[in-house]
Parts: sequence; C-alpha cells; structure tokens
Amino acid sequence: MYHNGTYKEAVKNEIISIKTQWKIRQPIKIIKKEHIRRRNLDNGLKE
Repeated sequence: MYHNGTYKEAVKNEIISIKTQWKIRQPIKIIKKEHIRRRNLDNGLKE
C-alpha cells in the first residue's frame, strides 16, 4: 500500500491527491450545471 516512507507521509500524500481531485472535479460540476440550465432554457423556448 505504501511505496516508501512513513504512514504520516502516506496520509499527507492521500490528502494532497484528494484535494487535487476535488479541484479538478469542481469545474466539471459547474460546467454540468451550466449545461443543464441551458438545456432547460432550450426546452422552455420549444414549448
């Protein structure tokens, strides 16, 4: 499970990877929300 170093280092690396994943995911969520909002507007115009 741990490549090298102590448990503390492994935990620190885990936290860093979680933070970077979160930073990467946030813009995707925002884009999805915007996409859904636009789709709803398009559907509203068609009705």
